[in-house]
Amino acid sequence: MWNIADFFVIIMAIFDLLNLHHPRYEGLLNAFKSLKIFHLLKLMKKNDLMVIIRNTMTRAIKPTIVALTLALTFIFIYGLVGVGLFRGKYYYC
Repeated sequence: MWNIADFFVIIMAIFDLLNLHHPRYEGLLNAFKSLKIFHLLKLMKKNDLMVIIRNTMTRAIKPTIVALTLALTFIFIYGLVGVGLFRGKYYYC
């Protein structure tokens, strides 16, 4: 299975280098180029350190989203307060 996937990755790289793609088939070639991620996943499974890094990054997604949401909420509130306080005070931009 991986030999076939590697074959497609190499063929798509050759198409990219030679610019042999036609605008009509651009979407299809982009879909095949997205198969390159599977090659990366195969390499990551072989290296234990990469597995640890991937697991750590996936565990960090939820706290990052929570912190980003909290920060954007405060920015939105301060924006509303600022518009309420300074509306009409400055008649130019």
